[in-house]
Amino acid sequence: MNKTYTLDLIKYCSFLILFGSGLSYLTGEQAITALFDQSQILHAVFGVTLIFGSLALLFPTEYLLRLRLQWIVLPCTAILFLTTYAAFVKSDFVIEQIIEHGIKLFTPILFLILTQRKTSQMNGIQLALKMLIAMTFIGHGMFALGIHYVPGGFITMTTDVLGISAEYAYVLLKIVGIVDILCALLLFSPFKINGVYYYLIAWGLLTALARISFGIVNDGTFQELLYWSGNTIYRIPHGVIPLVLLQLIAAPKAQWNNPYSKEF
Repeated sequence: MNKTYTLDLIKYCSFLILFGSGLSYLTGEQAITALFDQSQILHAVFGVTLIFGSLALLFPTEYLLRLRLQWIVLPCTAILFLTTYAAFVKSDFVIEQIIEHGIKLFTPILFLILTQRKTSQMNGIQLALKMLIAMTFIGHGMFALGIHYVPGGFITMTTDVLGISAEYAYVLLKIVGIVDILCALLLFSPFKINGVYYYLIAWGLLTALARISFGIVNDGTFQELLYWSGNTIYRIPHGVIPLVLLQLIAAPKAQWNNPYSKEF
């Protein structure tokens, strides 16, 4: 494994999360309306802040750290937490609305933490990634199973993209929900089950691409396509973060060394 692989890939996942969330905000379709009546200005301010913050992460990592630009993650993550809380309120306080955002909320924070350390225990990084992944897939699985309710968007996307009836969509979602939760729990098994990681990688990427596919299939307006593009972009890490974890587990070292620690 290239020594810069872990930090850089987590950085680019953070970029996708911030950039995609920023695009979604610029369409005015975020759940922040659950907290603020007059949210048009907030949509614009938060969207621009997230996009500019994401662009800072495109600097080569050694220059990013030298200029201390990694700290842009803090205000951007605060916006993401506020957004998640707004979605939690809008959902009538169902817990899966919070835990499904594990990767979205904590990947940028993990990147920031790793930039501040010269060394980290590999087991600690792996455990952090497992928890992020488990939160996201358990949250999605609970929604798919309809523990409290099945989001209407899940049914609409499944029927429109796959061309199946709503009845079959409910059955398919229940199967997927069970597999999502089972795979999330198996991450903590003492045994390395490659099939679990391959499923998480593939399903994470497919569910991200389903968003933009839904917008295209339904001949969405420019604003709708922008919204679904943003949703697709910030969900791509749902498949990439399990890939990072798989690569780390394959690495024989017990300690991770920050390759850029001498640069800042």
